[in-house]
Amino acid sequence: MTWPTPQDYNEAIQNPFSCFYDQKLKSCSPETTVLGLPRAITGAFATVYRLSSAESHWAVRCFLQDSPDLPKRYSELSKFVCSDTLPYTVDVHFQEQGIKVKGQWYPILLMEWANGIPLDQYLYENLQNPNKLTLLADQFVKMMTALQYAGIAHGDLQHGNIIVVDDELRLVDYDNMFVPALEGMESSELGHVNYQHPSRSSQHFGPQLDNFSAWSILTSLRCLAADSMLWDWLSAGDECLLFRKEDYVSPLTSRCFATLESHANENIKQAARIMRAITRYPVMQVPPLTDDIREVEDLPAVEGTPLSAPIARTSASMPEWMHEGPAFYSETDKAKPRGAWPRHEQYQKAALDAASSFDDPELQVGKVILDKTRCGHHGVVFHFTCFQRTVAVKCFLNDVPDRERRYAMLANAVRTYQLEKYFLNFQYLPAGIKVGKYWYPILKMDWCHGMDLELTAKSNIENNQEILNLVAYNFRKMLDRLQEAGISHGDLEPRNLMVELFDFKLVDYDGIFVPDLTNELATETGTIKWQHPARTRRNFGPYLDNYAAWIIDTYIQIAGQDRNLWTLINNRLRDDPTGDSEEDWTFRYLELNQNKFVKTRVHFLRQLLNMPIENIPPLSTDVKVDKSGSALMRGLRYFLTGKRAEDTPAVATAEFSDDTR
Repeated sequence: MTWPTPQDYNEAIQNPFSCFYDQKLKSCSPETTVLGLPRAITGAFATVYRLSSAESHWAVRCFLQDSPDLPKRYSELSKFVCSDTLPYTVDVHFQEQGIKVKGQWYPILLMEWANGIPLDQYLYENLQNPNKLTLLADQFVKMMTALQYAGIAHGDLQHGNIIVVDDELRLVDYDNMFVPALEGMESSELGHVNYQHPSRSSQHFGPQLDNFSAWSILTSLRCLAADSMLWDWLSAGDECLLFRKEDYVSPLTSRCFATLESHANENIKQAARIMRAITRYPVMQVPPLTDDIREVEDLPAVEGTPLSAPIARTSASMPEWMHEGPAFYSETDKAKPRGAWPRHEQYQKAALDAASSFDDPELQVGKVILDKTRCGHHGVVFHFTCFQRTVAVKCFLNDVPDRERRYAMLANAVRTYQLEKYFLNFQYLPAGIKVGKYWYPILKMDWCHGMDLELTAKSNIENNQEILNLVAYNFRKMLDRLQEAGISHGDLEPRNLMVELFDFKLVDYDGIFVPDLTNELATETGTIKWQHPARTRRNFGPYLDNYAAWIIDTYIQIAGQDRNLWTLINNRLRDDPTGDSEEDWTFRYLELNQNKFVKTRVHFLRQLLNMPIENIPPLSTDVKVDKSGSALMRGLRYFLTGKRAEDTPAVATAEFSDDTR
């Protein structure tokens, strides 16, 4: 039988009522191009159309060539997918009499349309959002674990077949999927070469089929979450994520592996070493994806194949910042690099054995209070009682190549500008805590005995308006002092603002900017919901806190004006830490509020969203919202929604002119 060409299918599908056997497809309309012709996604084995009705959207897969086992393969596949409980697959129906082309019936594969974006596009759009990429990597591991547990394999894991729908993963294109009923058959295709083991053949078909491509994808996700600049440096997105077929074939001369394994970030190095070791496994012996594998030594042995090999070197082609950095300390050999960064539970185990885990004499006799442990994306902070005082110990979860230098610059700036009032005393110890056989850096600092801003607002929201007034005044006063010194915290949010005797102490200094760091990159982009949505690591300067300061000032003032609205906003901020900024602050709730200050303030905040980050005025600037709601602010010729901080300790009680209503 001669199979239709893509053009034959294009002509037939222009009239769904006549060409389809399925009644629900007869009433659908195909998605079309600008010329009004059916839009087709054509591959080597099939062409796919999107058909829609008022109630549903479908993907119709039309085959371009015959296969003797096609009916059995797709019937078993359809049976399995339609009965599984996996959230990552969509129902698929094989219809042997599916579409009529030139008077002849041909089979089709019908599935629900996954209305999302391909993995590579999602990564590109979120490169400056490492939290989203980290969550996506975790979700990918969860998805692969579920597929392994079900005993199935997709067979062609790649960027175009993994769709992100509302930040959730979906799999499409099941042409080469393995399900238990297909045991003993061969692969119908070999998958995308930039994601598959170079030795894969049609004889390789089973539940282990995805293991290699899963490691490749996860390695790419984790490396990009740690350093988004790898996307440009390795020309990612060109029919690949980070790796290509030639990298798998010759990992010891691969520029990609050389770049990753020579990176200053130890987590990137470790991930690349594991991936390089995996290229040495036979196709069906590649271990399944698991978080238990953190180092090459954790991989199962391959008989006769050493997994450790020299790192590929192409130093001349790498920028200076990617060259090998200084090794961390080993107990027996200080030049020996350490393993991957410990996890929270590993640090906790070490903290409980203080005498053996710390080099600092005070910490050696300290006792950790676990119920006061504070966990973040970049570190874990433990509370220790030592002699007659309490200290905080921050243990880091990832690498920053020049972390020690940045802390030294911060300490110098605090002394120079006499800002000790707003910072905790701290000491960076490069060999601070021993986990296993390696030493890792810590930040030792005074323990702050106050409450963070969120708890302060919550505990005073009922009837202590004067305290909130004083807190708002002191917040503005602190920002004025930082602004005078040219310093930005970089991650202003309520839980990084401690209130002690009505005054503020800043905590979490990982993203701080001081004048000595001018023209450098930020190490992070701050807590999403409190930061401008356009912020990237390239935004790093004395202006960095301005947007967050306006948001936090609004947060404090709402607490003083409308308890219910504050509770609503605060709960949303806590419950959903990864949304888009405009949704984060739920502007629609603020705009619907009848309080004149709230309505005018949110109008102003909307204007800030449309400004370049570096042009956002500081909190002490006189600004005004114009009547039209224009996103363009004419210089800084506006008035503040209340009085300036130095005038009075009272919360700004807005006096608005008629044109702001």
